[in-house]
Amino acid sequence: IKGVPDAENTVCSHALGTGNNYLCGQYVQISIVLYVIYSIPTLILWCFFIGDFMLWMGLDEDIAQLGVDYTRIVVFHFISEGIGEAIMALLDVTGHAVFGTIVDIVEGLADTLIVAVVVTTSQARLTTIALIHLGVSLFSLWFALIFSYLRGWFNPFVGGLLNNFALMNIEATKNLVRVAAPLGFG
Repeated sequence: IKGVPDAENTVCSHALGTGNNYLCGQYVQISIVLYVIYSIPTLILWCFFIGDFMLWMGLDEDIAQLGVDYTRIVVFHFISEGIGEAIMALLDVTGHAVFGTIVDIVEGLADTLIVAVVVTTSQARLTTIALIHLGVSLFSLWFALIFSYLRGWFNPFVGGLLNNFALMNIEATKNLVRVAAPLGFG
């Protein structure tokens, strides 16, 4: 699944190199859609079979239930992070990698500090930790989107990113999948 945003870096660089901002925007949209689509089977397995798997590993029912409860929240964090990676890939190849790095560092620090404070000052449940991860991830994603939009960094790519259904560009979709496949297994 991680091969999709990694491939986006490559194909967006190629599109930018040829001056095709529209195609670059399409690659970002395709990357987001494919990431979500490819994640669905894994997320379904996690949500519906993690408890049974934990029991099979010899853990007791209470622990398995904690795993199920945690998983049913953290799958949304997983999706948020994938979408964020797609957005950050565009920023990386357009000269805004420092901003993306700062957002990533601040997100990691905020997540760690909030979890540390909650765990040391209360009887935090595992679901609380999952909600913190999700909340920090969503805040970081929205901050990056809004800040980048206000700075005009997305303007050259809006046509390809928002004004079409990029999966209909079969050649671009196939190209992204061709590049993503080996990266997803590496």
